[in-house]
Amino acid sequence: MRGATVLFRCETAVLYSSSILRHGIQRLQSPTPPAPRNALTPLSFARPLTSYTLRCLSGTTSDLPSSAAPGQLPLLPKPPTSLTDAPAFAFAFDIDGVLLHSRIPYPPAIPTLHHLQRYSIPFILLTNGGGTTEQARAISLSRSLLLPLSERNIIQSHTPFCLIASQGKLPPSYDPYVPGGRELTNSVLVVGGPMDASCRGVAEQYGFKNVVIPEDIMVEWAAAKEVERSSVWPYHPVSDKMRNFTKPLPRLASGEVMPIDAILVFHDPRDWGMNIQILLDLMIPRLGGVDTAGNPPPPLIFSNPDLLFATAHPTPRLGQGAFRAALEGTYRQVVEATRPDLDPQMKYVCIGKPYQETYEYTEDQLVKQLAGKETVGAGGQLKRVYMVGDNPLSDIQGANRFKSPRGVEWVSVLVESGVYKPGQLFPPGGEPKIVVKDVWKGVKWVLEREGWKE
Repeated sequence: MRGATVLFRCETAVLYSSSILRHGIQRLQSPTPPAPRNALTPLSFARPLTSYTLRCLSGTTSDLPSSAAPGQLPLLPKPPTSLTDAPAFAFAFDIDGVLLHSRIPYPPAIPTLHHLQRYSIPFILLTNGGGTTEQARAISLSRSLLLPLSERNIIQSHTPFCLIASQGKLPPSYDPYVPGGRELTNSVLVVGGPMDASCRGVAEQYGFKNVVIPEDIMVEWAAAKEVERSSVWPYHPVSDKMRNFTKPLPRLASGEVMPIDAILVFHDPRDWGMNIQILLDLMIPRLGGVDTAGNPPPPLIFSNPDLLFATAHPTPRLGQGAFRAALEGTYRQVVEATRPDLDPQMKYVCIGKPYQETYEYTEDQLVKQLAGKETVGAGGQLKRVYMVGDNPLSDIQGANRFKSPRGVEWVSVLVESGVYKPGQLFPPGGEPKIVVKDVWKGVKWVLEREGWKE
């Protein structure tokens, strides 16, 4: 994905006039995305959780850290008078635990981001959440932060999938079966999110053609037998609600069902049993009743590794990483029982924080933001990106381990306003450059490091 570029299909920025910001941004109407989820980590980082990241959705604000109100904050540093070009540095902010607590902004977040916009410092809001379009997320965050944001400021876990759609081809590293990566000439299966086909809409906006969701397969098999229960997953009936949001499976000119070229897990699946069964049917030749031995299985790509997330429930709930673990374990046992001639190790790719692909995509977008400025310093090159996050296992580890193809320096800044608490130990690769109280103090440290003065 190095050097890749993308033009979002929807280019319209979500702009707000100053009067709207002053007199009621909440009156704007827009799609409401799923609630964001904070990073959740154990009380000690002494025992790292390998590649898994933990996130959390807080249901209350009783534990919102105390901090100075916006009006009580001193001014942030300003650029030196000698600076005539746009800054050659940028920011990537995690959202929950850094800017928001659930959907409530931390007091320092709003003036901090306004300061960055005022002085044309590029920034990206980078989250492992998803399930909605970047435009809808930008509208929601613009309301919360009283700040004009566009979809170009937002990167969700599945946002890098739009590169695959724009290129019409899988990167070679994503396809373990076809050397060089296969062309997406047929359909793609989009998994996860609410059972209302909303993730199909996101995929179609990215530019994917012939998007199939698991419920389409359920309904197709039920319709073929003229029964209420699909033989694909016979444990619950195919409801009228399901029929209302499903579509017929795409077909070739010959009338046969179009093959699936790739499986993209956009968000946390809701019906694990149905999804696991359908994915096994597709990935294990002949298991699904169709002899696919002559065709390579579709590659499987997850959008984030998050094992757990927390809600108002006393203990954390299972996320996409847990679904991956369940699928992987089931795949192994089914292959060993039915196809001992195959490798029982499930092949897949995972992106999202803390992985290289997501940070590389983020850098690409920041370079585009910087290139859009009328004057750019350092010969038009981005020199440094400051990753401000609250989770050493995702935000910090990802920034520390990222290898920039442009030689850009990534500097990790850990805040104490989210999941990390003072005194916790860091996992391997998760030690930040600096630990600060909140986003305001983090940005202040960065600006002073860049030679800006109060």
